[in-house]
Amino acid sequence: MIEVKPLPFKLGVPGEETINLGGMESTGYKLVGQLHLDDFTLIVEWTGTSTTEKVGFTGISRTEDRLPLEELEIPVGYISSAKLIGGWWRPRLELRGIRLDLFDDVPGSKPGRVRLRIKRRDRDHALEFIIALEAAQDDAALDAGEEYDEITGGEVNRLGEGSTSEF
Repeated sequence: MIEVKPLPFKLGVPGEETINLGGMESTGYKLVGQLHLDDFTLIVEWTGTSTTEKVGFTGISRTEDRLPLEELEIPVGYISSAKLIGGWWRPRLELRGIRLDLFDDVPGSKPGRVRLRIKRRDRDHALEFIIALEAAQDDAALDAGEEYDEITGGEVNRLGEGSTSEF
């Protein structure tokens, strides 16, 4: 398995605004996290702050709350693809899963995928992370006893494993 250091990211989460007879309330979120690769497990951890601003007849107020540390552990075999998108200006690491509910716990995710905002200076590190993730997926498949024919992509039948050969 390839060793790779954690990859920092930001999550893009839309804010919330409500207007009622008492005034207006606006809540924004700043979420940051790290992506870890530990043996055959992809670990997504994040935390952040929420800022709520209220404007009403009684005055103006602003509160900032620290959000708890959250963590999601995903077996590497559940990741169907990982790619760097967005070019140089807005690089993002897009992870897609084999199930639509895989990233439901991650704020800002869509069914079956999550996009993690990466700093421009971390683009090369994100590419290294993708390579390490793919290597971990290959290692997990080998560890599970699966072997594939590199040319056809099909399973390899070995003598004595349900196949027969006559000479």
